[in-house]
Amino acid sequence: KGSGFFGSYPPQYLKRVSTLFPEALEWAVMHLFSGSLPASDAYTRVDLRGRPDYTLDAHELRTKFSRRAFNLIYADPPYNKDAATRYGFPMINRKLVLEQCSAVLQPGGFVVWLDTVWPMISKKHLVLVGAIGILRSQNHVGRFCFIMEKKGLV
Repeated sequence: KGSGFFGSYPPQYLKRVSTLFPEALEWAVMHLFSGSLPASDAYTRVDLRGRPDYTLDAHELRTKFSRRAFNLIYADPPYNKDAATRYGFPMINRKLVLEQCSAVLQPGGFVVWLDTVWPMISKKHLVLVGAIGILRSQNHVGRFCFIMEKKGLV
């Protein structure tokens, strides 16, 4: 069962996708658009709503976090303007947010982006290394977990 919050991660999603990154227990991890996630020493929550560790616009990550501050970023942005309106915020600029993620990500680090569309991003920022389709049930919007890596010297 989910959190009951509109737009929250699908049930078991985080538990399952986290198995792709077993070394993340030793990494600096950000949950962007964290919404209803509980507090934890294992990750940093960033959002404009709920009770995040940092109340911050995702378009401005570089203003708060230093370059290369994270090894892994999980992101579950609003999927469309209707969802963003329901949250009480304007729709994000996916490309700009992903550029911000790249700026605070270590080379060799990953962004795990849950969305209904594959967002535009320059390969100089992030490279797609995998995609996993997620079907919750009939009559629900299908989503993809896009896994992107920041290339460069480690």
